Order: sequence, then structure tokens, then C-alpha cells
Amino acid sequence: MTESEKSSEQRAPSPRKKLAATIVSVTSLTEVSVKEMYGLFAASYAGVGEQIFRDDLAAKSHVITIRDEADILRGFSTIVLWELVHEGQRAKFLFSGDTVIDPAFWGDRALPIKLMETLGAVHALDPDVPSYWLLISMSPRTFKSLPMFFYDFHPRVRSDSSMSGLAESVGYTFFADRFDVARGVIVGGPMTGRLKENLASVHEKELRLPDVRAFLERNPNFAGGDELICLAPLVPDNVRPWLRRCFLRGMENKAMLS
Repeated sequence: MTESEKSSEQRAPSPRKKLAATIVSVTSLTEVSVKEMYGLFAASYAGVGEQIFRDDLAAKSHVITIRDEADILRGFSTIVLWELVHEGQRAKFLFSGDTVIDPAFWGDRALPIKLMETLGAVHALDPDVPSYWLLISMSPRTFKSLPMFFYDFHPRVRSDSSMSGLAESVGYTFFADRFDVARGVIVGGPMTGRLKENLASVHEKELRLPDVRAFLERNPNFAGGDELICLAPLVPDNVRPWLRRCFLRGMENKAMLS
């Protein structure tokens, strides 16, 4: 091998390892797994100590974990199923809590696929009760998942949707101490943390996207930790085609949330 070939080989990026997603109950997590999760979380978020992270985790029911072929944790999303009565009708929500993906693996589909399977399972648990994905978004990057995954969601780019009243009920019911109804956001505080500066920046090319601009108009203090309440109805016809098969697969496996 020539010196030039050696140099090229050294510069060539190593292939990205394949990721696999698994859903597990919070009570089944080992101490090692929890420490792995906090380490990944602390690399992206500032202002949240380990005990606060653990307390928040204990309030969730399941975790979607993302691991590579070497069993290294590359991401996770905590979830819990909530319910409320709005205008005399029951509604259920799969709430996505702390969600982190190693930036080196942004764009991988392992988490969206497993999340959509889980959302399908939520819908199938009681199809006659309206169900929603509940996301409180602290970044435009997260908000962009709504139009990528769904046709209908709240809030929309140009106007409030029919879910505005339901979003208010969510705020008052689950986040009463920090809910700003005028802005539809959960106000950040010392116990909630914020994205680290390098992850909170918005690139100029992203500002060309209508959904990013809409997010920034509604949640201009996202870098300070404010989170925008977002909802998406969980019915098969509302899921984009590239994920609908995953949603339907989850409907057939509702036991995954047991």
C-alpha cells in the first residue's frame, strides 16, 4: 500500500453501526442502563442533575432504547400513557418525555419506527377513545417530526387547529404549575433544564422551512427551556405512508405496553 493509499484509508470514515430499538418497562431498567441514559442526556441538556433525571424517569412507564451492534446506548425516549376528560369525552395520550439521540446518529429511523409501533399499540388499547401523541417540544428539530410523521397535528403553521382547546386542557391538567396559556408553552425552569448551546442553534437554511418558522414564532424562548405543547391524532389515516405500516404493526401488538 502506498503512502497515499494509507492516508486515504486513515481519513475514510468508519461505517455507522446499525441501530436497534427496544421498548422496556422503567422498572426493568438496570442501574447500569440508567447511568448510561443520564450520561447521554447530560451530553445534550444543561441544568438537570442526575437525581432530577431519575425522579422524572420514575414517573414514566416505559423507555424506548436505541443501541448499536456493540450494545452501546445511542438514544432513548421515555414514555407514559395519560388520560383526561375534555368537554365530557375521554382522551388518552402517549406522552414522550426525555428524548435523546446521539448527534452522530441523527436521521436514523430506528426510533421513529419503534415510536410509531408504540403509538399504534396505544390506539389499539381502546380504539373508541380518541388517542394522541403528546409532545412538548424544546427545539425546532423535534417539532419537524410532526409534519414528517402526520398529516394533521397541532399547532399548524398558519392557524390554530381544532385541537387548540384540547391542548389547553393538557396544559392545565398535566403541567399546571408551568403552563402559559397565552403562548401554549410549558415555561422552562431550574428543574427542567435546557438544550446545550450547540444544539439550540438554528441554522439559516432551517429558517426557510415554514414549520421551523412557525415553531420559532410560537416558542421564541425555546433555548431557555420553554416547551411547546404539540398533539397528533392517532389513527392510521393520519400517519404518513412511510410509517403507516409500523403503526398498523403496533395495533396488532398492543401487548407491547403491558
